[in-house]
Amino acid sequence: MFFLSPPTDAEIARILSKVSERPYNYEHVGATEERLRVAPRGYRLSSYGTTLGIGEAVFETACAFLADFGNYPASFTRVVSRTISIEEGTVFGTLAMHFGFTSLHPCRIIRIIRAESPRRFGFALGTLPGHIGAGEERFLLTLDDSGHGRDEEADKGLGEGRDHRPDHARGGLVRYEVQAISRPDGLIGRLGTPFFRMFQKRFERETLATMREHCAVAAPPLRGSRVGA
Repeated sequence: MFFLSPPTDAEIARILSKVSERPYNYEHVGATEERLRVAPRGYRLSSYGTTLGIGEAVFETACAFLADFGNYPASFTRVVSRTISIEEGTVFGTLAMHFGFTSLHPCRIIRIIRAESPRRFGFALGTLPGHIGAGEERFLLTLDDSGHGRDEEADKGLGEGRDHRPDHARGGLVRYEVQAISRPDGLIGRLGTPFFRMFQKRFERETLATMREHCAVAAPPLRGSRVGA
């Protein structure tokens, strides 16, 4: 859906209400539940991610940010949701600003991902009619407590050992991972395929940078560690 001037939140709410009960505009709903090696026929697979830092504080900061759609780059997108908190079935629209006009892309959350061992949090969304693309996307945070920073005695199984990590760093490596399948949808989407892919690439770059920048204040990295893609 394209607009010459940005629609108001009330206008967006009316649009989202109209599509909220409609089925997804693609097949293979649930495809991103597992790690994919190839995309379904006719779709493009995107898999990328970055390290956000180390420790429980970073993980909790990242979870709160993701739950508020903070992973969407503010430089050219804005999310308008029909609910205050994310939950399965939440319908929301991504408002994108580009080339002097605005587009709205309706989506619905397919599932919320929560697990304790290993720690995981995230959600998967599917596109609805009116979206320029068709497909599914999963945003996932993981906390890998693999013993980083413990002393050699513990690693060798010679005793409990000591954890030399500072408090903020205990809890393991925090990763932000994205997996998506997509294809342009409708006449406008197919005609504008190069632009569709260009904005996908921009989103990929900026969502990683947005998550890294937000989580950088949660805890400093360990000396000698590298936090990046």
